[in-house]
Amino acid sequence: MDKNIIHDLSSSGRHQDCHEACQQLLHTEPENPFLWKFSGKSLLGLEQFEKAKQCLCKAHQLDNTDLETIKDIGNISLLIGNRDQAAKWYEKALEINANYAPAISNLASLKRQSGSFQEAIVLFNRAIKADPTLIQTYI
Repeated sequence: MDKNIIHDLSSSGRHQDCHEACQQLLHTEPENPFLWKFSGKSLLGLEQFEKAKQCLCKAHQLDNTDLETIKDIGNISLLIGNRDQAAKWYEKALEINANYAPAISNLASLKRQSGSFQEAIVLFNRAIKADPTLIQTYI
């Protein structure tokens, strides 16, 4: 099984199949950050947030430059009610790439929710400038 199949399982919403495929391959490739990442993404899709976070943190430990993994850990932190931790993960992504629009947009949403509207507007505008195609920023 290759990365394309795992990616296709994930993107088509076949989270259980994707997770099982990753877990099977992790027996022979325990240090493969891609497998940990997609196992975590699958668990996130299955709403198993704590397990998802553990897998994604392992992926991050193996590859601390993957912006999507960092953002997903932030998203899980937000889902389980830890806004401060979520913000720290989004900021960590921005330390790697200051123009990573999903993290900027997520930080803007946190600012908006906390009532810091001016900061939120600045961040939303920055996210739009970084990636005008990111629909969630406009919403």
